Amino acid sequence: YFMIYIILLVTLTFNDTFGSYLAVFGSLIFLFIYYYFINKEKVLSVIILIIFIICSFIPTSIEKVSMFEQIKDNVSDVLNINSKIVDNEDKKVMIDRLGTSRGRLWRCAIEIIKERPILGYGLDNIESEMNIRRAGNDRPHNIMIQMWAYTGLPGMLLYEGSILMILFMLFKRVKKLPFEVLTSFSVILGYFISSLTANSMYYIVPYYMLFLGFSLGELYKDYIIKKN
Repeated sequence: YFMIYIILLVTLTFNDTFGSYLAVFGSLIFLFIYYYFINKEKVLSVIILIIFIICSFIPTSIEKVSMFEQIKDNVSDVLNINSKIVDNEDKKVMIDRLGTSRGRLWRCAIEIIKERPILGYGLDNIESEMNIRRAGNDRPHNIMIQMWAYTGLPGMLLYEGSILMILFMLFKRVKKLPFEVLTSFSVILGYFISSLTANSMYYIVPYYMLFLGFSLGELYKDYIIKKN
């Protein structure tokens, strides 16, 4: 399992899929918190998770690849964007390279949002607008910005609010969740993290929706049992 995990991490790193890397790391942190603070008798699980978390940093030591460098560069750019010393052209360059060069997509999508902030452009209807701005992609690689551009502010708030509500309800019941539901919770949480920097496409989202539906089914079952 360690070898498979390291191979997958190296693959994610070399392919510059930083959002997925963060999703996996975020899920591991959640499981560590769960086993350490909630399910304290699982000492072995905590030890194993610590080892996996340490393993998550192994790809950063590979030549020409460094997640630490990416994080440091992003933080540095964010701090310098509002600096009065940096001119507007340099600020634009800094914004464009944020999130492993996804900043350009975010900037172009936000420009589109400003044109129709309430109603949006409709589902999958911003491709031409992104092309006009030479964004280099038809999606902003951030689910919040994407939903806002597609469905307007109300649609984005409804979507994000629904997901956060489901995560909150799962977290409230985390002590009594079966293992398979706990795993689904980790997947949902991981996807939610990765969706802030990843591309939401038809070959990714259906799997996430399956886990989301499974978890909702368990929540509904728990509600019915309580009601009766």
